[in-house]
Amino acid sequence: MGYNRLANYNRQQSFAGFNTDNSITDYYAQIAAGVPEDKIREQMPFDAGLAYWVYLINPDATGMNYTAAAPGGNVLQSQFQFEKGGMDEASISFAGNYRDKLYLGATIGIPFVRYTREKTYSETDASDIIDNFDSLEQLDVLKATGAGINGKLGLIYRPAEPLRVGFAIHTPTLMSIEENYSTTLKSFTSLPLADTSSGAFEYRITTPWSINTGASWIFGQSGIISLDYAWTDFSQTEFNTDGNDEFRIQMNTAIRQKFRPVSTLRVGGEYAYKIFRVRAGYSLSTSPYKDASLSDFTQSSITGGLGVREENIFADLALVRSMGKNRYTPYGNAPDVNLSSRTTNIVFTLGFRL
Repeated sequence: MGYNRLANYNRQQSFAGFNTDNSITDYYAQIAAGVPEDKIREQMPFDAGLAYWVYLINPDATGMNYTAAAPGGNVLQSQFQFEKGGMDEASISFAGNYRDKLYLGATIGIPFVRYTREKTYSETDASDIIDNFDSLEQLDVLKATGAGINGKLGLIYRPAEPLRVGFAIHTPTLMSIEENYSTTLKSFTSLPLADTSSGAFEYRITTPWSINTGASWIFGQSGIISLDYAWTDFSQTEFNTDGNDEFRIQMNTAIRQKFRPVSTLRVGGEYAYKIFRVRAGYSLSTSPYKDASLSDFTQSSITGGLGVREENIFADLALVRSMGKNRYTPYGNAPDVNLSSRTTNIVFTLGFRL
């Protein structure tokens, strides 16, 4: 029986820049075009509808087209995003061997996910050249919780004393997720104004199959070197809802169009001295996006660790330094933001053998 941390969502991201081309109010005016002002709050409650009620977009005489409070940009734009949470998994595993040559194992896993994201976006008339506009601030909050189930099957074969080769297949994870979200938009023009919309959404995600293989070479009692490869086709992720078939079809079509298989290569080594272990490793994962110009998201990690092994108990402590890059667009026609991420995780494992 085990309980493992599969993913750590704790991170912060920020950017700032002066935009001489457009403002988010231009974007809201653009997407609101053709929507009657008496319907805009109902039809666009989380973007242009909020902008209308806090006077960041204003209707013309027809009530069907809108002008922006900060037309043409010349605003200082910034964003700070805070995320926290993680995905953990409780598991029950079974294993056995045949003549110390073939080792077989199976695991039933129950993953749990908790995620919170708070994103604060702001624009400021830093040059004081825009009439009736000083600044705006938009706060988006998302909280998600969920649970699921999956299975894993694997084998290790020892063709020679020091050599191990392995193969494993991970079934899709079936997970139900509930999201609660809200958007608050504040404008600071002639009068400070604010408006908020909130909602909730439940859906199910089926992750793709994952195939894993690898080999290791054991140097007597001194240590081990291992090489692993994993393949997962993220374009096969399935999104499901109760009702709203049109939205479900749009989501799954977008997944097929935007994502591709991901390959992950891991190499590592361990040196053993009596009951102590010293480890080091490196991993590289390709981007899941088909169009790398839209979003790269290549990930790499460097790992170091220490361990202690006794006959019936073992403990390991590892430090994982992960690096990645991504591209982000704050709103429709905004300039792209190139993001670099650096994450440090400390992982502790405690195990017992019966």
